[in-house]
Amino acid sequence: MARKTETIAAIRDVADFHLRWREFRVAAVRVAGHPALDPEERGVVGWLIALADRVGEGDVRPDAERDGGA
Repeated sequence: MARKTETIAAIRDVADFHLRWREFRVAAVRVAGHPALDPEERGVVGWLIALADRVGEGDVRPDAERDGGA
């Protein structure tokens, strides 16, 4: 689980989430295995984790940069 000081609410944008993915991956894996999810939902979360694992630094950029610095 993410440390108490490292909460998802503190994420500023997709680039920030990417930089901190290792902190949140454990929670995502735990969610993927939650018994309340049906097999389809577990599969979707599993694929989202696989996708996040493959995203590289060049694939994301801060929202301000994307939006022209606004």
